[in-house]
Amino acid sequence: MWRGEKYRVECTPSHLLSLATKIAEAEATPYLEVYKQIIISIEAEYSGTRHIVAALLAEK
Repeated sequence: MWRGEKYRVECTPSHLLSLATKIAEAEATPYLEVYKQIIISIEAEYSGTRHIVAALLAEK
């Protein structure tokens, strides 16, 4: 929630590839490198969240 509004982040492969292409054009970088960095970032966030949830559930 942000200021009472619900937001959804689109993480489908096609959407992420489209996003990577737009960023790559703006940064003059190969889009596959940008896509790879996006995927690595998402993986890191998911992994960190998964560990926190596991620790919280283990406390109960």
